[in-house]
Amino acid sequence: MLAGLGMGIVGSSHPGSQGEHLISHYLDMIAGVAHPASLHGEQVGVATLSISRLQNALLGAERPPVLRPTRIDEAAMLRRFGPDLGRQCLAEFSAKALDQAQAQHLNVKLGDDWPEITGQVRQAMLPTERLLQALAAAGAPTTAADLGLSPEFYRDALRHARGIRNRFTILDLAADAGLLEGFAAGER
Repeated sequence: MLAGLGMGIVGSSHPGSQGEHLISHYLDMIAGVAHPASLHGEQVGVATLSISRLQNALLGAERPPVLRPTRIDEAAMLRRFGPDLGRQCLAEFSAKALDQAQAQHLNVKLGDDWPEITGQVRQAMLPTERLLQALAAAGAPTTAADLGLSPEFYRDALRHARGIRNRFTILDLAADAGLLEGFAAGER
């Protein structure tokens, strides 16, 4: 309900469609014929667990992450998404990319407000274990393997899903802080 209200206020789906949905869309876009036909909600459920673990890792740090300007590897994006879709993704991704001044501005904001930001987020988020228990109780998938995907492919989705939309999410925050690659390596 809160996401619906937020979407009404903002006038877009941004409040209800963050990193979890980008991961799901990436799975659908890239897996092609190898996709096991899992449902969007199932994919979002598995991705929600990953995003929850990422949130906890970031919020558990004593200090805020330090952002750097966004690195865009155009050649890799064109290889990953193909020439037509790749150009569209590049346009979307470039629109949200941080330059040095934007990264520095966010670093100051995070540095000044980190305890308040983490406190507000912690009040709104559910523990990962509670999310896992709810999904398991419903008989829903909880891992990439449950979706019929290899862990390697799922890790790629975590690393690269942020490139498909002009929407700054926790995936961007982690990547621009140099933390997403290491996090993704440990996900299954």
